[in-house]
Amino acid sequence: MTDYNELRRLAAAATRARTAGRTVQDMADAIRFQDVCITAIPELLDALEAARKDASELRQSFDVRWEADMRAIKRWHDAGGDELTWPDHVELQIWLLEQLDARDSIIADLRRQLAGLGIPTQGETK
Repeated sequence: MTDYNELRRLAAAATRARTAGRTVQDMADAIRFQDVCITAIPELLDALEAARKDASELRQSFDVRWEADMRAIKRWHDAGGDELTWPDHVELQIWLLEQLDARDSIIADLRRQLAGLGIPTQGETK
């Protein structure tokens, strides 16, 4: 891996070699800078691409979570939650589980009623 502090030092020497003193050491450093850049630039481009990919995956994960939270909060508001507040995340999860349990009970009751009428149903509640 490239030592970026050394790369900065060599870049400064290359600048001096182009603009002012042009000492033998500055010229040698300028040549070394070019050599290091040949190695460093592909490494930097690879690191940039990896960082972009990681950022994209993080953004996708965040967006999925955000959208799910917004749907849950909308349901909570629609069910009578205070429109000016958002519920605590844990409280929201508990509320959602309670809603799911209530729906499962309704589904089970309806299936029993249908079965009592001789009407078959398909699927499971969980």
